[in-house]
Amino acid sequence: MRLERRLEKFLVKEKPAIVGFTGFAIHVNQINRLSKKIKEMLPNTLVLVGGHHATVRPEDFDTPYINLIVMGEGCSAIRDLIKVEWEFENIDGIGYLKDGKRVFNKPRVHPDLDDLPFPRRDLVEKYKGKYHYDWHEDCAIVRSSVGCPFRCSFCALWGITDGRYLTRDIRNIVRELKGIKAKAIYFTDDESMIDPMRMMELARLIKQEGIKKKYYLWSRTDSVVNNPDLFKAWKEIGLEAVIVGYESYAEESLRKYNKQADLNTQQKATRILQDLGIMIIATFIVDQDYTAEDFSKLKQYVQQQKLWQADFQILTPFPGSSIWENNRHVLITNNWDYWDIVHTVLPTRLSLDEYYKKFYWLVMTALPFWEKVKLMQKYSIKRLLIRFIAGILYRLKGTANYRT
Repeated sequence: MRLERRLEKFLVKEKPAIVGFTGFAIHVNQINRLSKKIKEMLPNTLVLVGGHHATVRPEDFDTPYINLIVMGEGCSAIRDLIKVEWEFENIDGIGYLKDGKRVFNKPRVHPDLDDLPFPRRDLVEKYKGKYHYDWHEDCAIVRSSVGCPFRCSFCALWGITDGRYLTRDIRNIVRELKGIKAKAIYFTDDESMIDPMRMMELARLIKQEGIKKKYYLWSRTDSVVNNPDLFKAWKEIGLEAVIVGYESYAEESLRKYNKQADLNTQQKATRILQDLGIMIIATFIVDQDYTAEDFSKLKQYVQQQKLWQADFQILTPFPGSSIWENNRHVLITNNWDYWDIVHTVLPTRLSLDEYYKKFYWLVMTALPFWEKVKLMQKYSIKRLLIRFIAGILYRLKGTANYRT
């Protein structure tokens, strides 16, 4: 629906037996609205919802318009549902309606990742030209692992696997890569380089099989510092950019986030990746405790590191994270539409007006102009024009709705 906004026409034409949704916190209201619309048009269609939010807060989807709430890995759950022809009582990890009341079955054990089928990319081949990751317009996503052994206080993803770190057989990953036509691969793992020996072997197999692609993945700063040879090996097979969670310019904040990495490690990781010619996409958390001085120090830190790209995200308490558990009682809104990491849902030390002004100033000025020019050179002219027009419209909308 991000690419084709023709729900009503689709429902009338196809009359689907099943409609499934997946989503995070920001999608809750949309999913509930769309589910109501579907049920009004096709009362006999089975509507189900899964994904992260449905797993950690299934109660937010407890409406008469949603037949099934799927908690945990959805692929195996749907497979089981089809096998038993919609007999819900013995399907683990779902919440279903029975006599108008929601019944929740016992949790589903996360399946072996190698038991799951490869994505049917041929089904979305016609949309190929509309999928991209940043500047790369021909990009496919691949998942090689799920979960993370670390416990950052702002992260809720590790809870999906009950704290376990699950991996796929690297031979299966290579098989999948060989069948992908796209020129670039974005690994959507929570953290790709946790097991360096495994990833070194994967790099060796990719090189051995002659797979020529560009790669993007997530990594921690300590993974970089502890394994420079691993990143060198991946650079040789096409690693173009690494998304790195820097989070903060201050040691105190890194301890607050339970990051288990310090500023010295950050700076070493920066030098290693820059020396290898690997682009760093650094992510930073903008805390609600920030003063005007903190905003200035963060900007100064970004510029000192000579980062080519930096993303700034307002600290957001996602359900399932420890920050959620510790702060849910002080939320300034319960509207899930604001869980988009560019609105604050927690009280700020600065006035709300001043906080947003400082955040806007940071986003617009943290990267020097010449760094922005270098980044823009990677985009096609068409994409640049689209981003330029979208930026103007976004600013006009933001100005009109500033105080909301």
